[in-house]
Amino acid sequence: MFAGKDEQIQLLQQQLKNMQQALAQPTAAAGKEEAHKGEVAVLNTAFADLQNAYDLLNGNFRRLQQEHNNLQASYAALKKLPVAASNNNNSNATNNAAVAALEQQLSASTAELNFAKIDCNLARADAQQIISNARQRKELLTEALTMLRTMEGNTDATIQKKAKEKILRLNQVAKTLHD
Repeated sequence: MFAGKDEQIQLLQQQLKNMQQALAQPTAAAGKEEAHKGEVAVLNTAFADLQNAYDLLNGNFRRLQQEHNNLQASYAALKKLPVAASNNNNSNATNNAAVAALEQQLSASTAELNFAKIDCNLARADAQQIISNARQRKELLTEALTMLRTMEGNTDATIQKKAKEKILRLNQVAKTLHD
């Protein structure tokens, strides 16, 4: 679901790196004023690209949050059904299976919601030109790390694997901030 997002972020990072390299070597003929105009244009483009990536991640987060809320409502409704249908064993077994399936979906939805929030935090922390406040970047990374540590202990192997991958990404972002 988020594979395209990771590729977009990597593409944006590469574009930003290329822009930074181009900015590091302004030509002597261009003059200081032209170099400054070029820097502003490049930063405006980088900001727009990063803002678009953030908006996309934030949209995914809101969509996942709505799905999560819907699953929680369905889960709560199904959880009440076994009490009302306690006289019918077949109905109870069916309801228990439905509740178990919804619990699984709710767990997966919660994990996806957390991963989307982590991706938003990492994208914002990595965008040093947008967030110049080191304290805010640290808070974003700390929140992401806390959620990832919790998700690392999940019983679902897929969620554990994804959490470990995100921790590696977080370490990369944190390293670039220290450099």
